[in-house]
Amino acid sequence: MKKVLYLIILMFLTLNSFAQNEVGKISIEPQIGFNVSNLTKASLNSKTGFCGGVNIEYQVTKPLSMSLGTIYSVEGAKDGQAKLSPTYINIPLRANLYVTDNFSLNAGVQLGANVADNREDFLLFGDAKSTTFSIPIGLSYNINKFVVNVSYNVGLTKVYDNYDYKNSFLQITLGYKIHL
Repeated sequence: MKKVLYLIILMFLTLNSFAQNEVGKISIEPQIGFNVSNLTKASLNSKTGFCGGVNIEYQVTKPLSMSLGTIYSVEGAKDGQAKLSPTYINIPLRANLYVTDNFSLNAGVQLGANVADNREDFLLFGDAKSTTFSIPIGLSYNINKFVVNVSYNVGLTKVYDNYDYKNSFLQITLGYKIHL
C-alpha cells in the first residue's frame, strides 16, 4: 500500500511541475472564493462573504513575480441576524516569492473601492467610506493550472468615519492560471 501511495504522490508532483511562469512571461488567473471577515474593535462576530475576480501575474525572475488583481469582495461583520456587508472592488498589488515551483509566499498592498454599503437590521450612524487600504499576506499553491490562494488582509484604514472599525479578513480562492 505504501508503494502505491508513493507512486501516486510522485505522479501528482510531476503533473505540477509547470505551474510557475517562465521569466518575462505573463499569466491571467480568474478566481472565485470566499472571505471570513470581521471589523476590528467592533465586538461583533465574523461573517462569510463571496469574492471573485482576476489576477495578472508577471514573472520577474525565477523565484519572484508581481501580480495585480481586481476582486469583488463582500466583507463586514454580523451580530446575530444583523449584518454589515460593505462590498468592495479590491485592487491588490503583490510580490510573490516562489519557494518551490508550486508554492509561493506573497505580500503587498491593496486598495478597496466601496461599491455598496449593505446593512441588514443594523443601526450604524454614517456610511461606509469610499476607499480602504489593507495589507494582504498569504500563500499560494499550484496544482497543474489550478491555484489555491489563502491570504489574510490586515485593514489599515477605518471603514466608517464615526467608528474606529477596520476590515480584516481571511480570503480563500481557487483560480485557474492561463499562461500567455
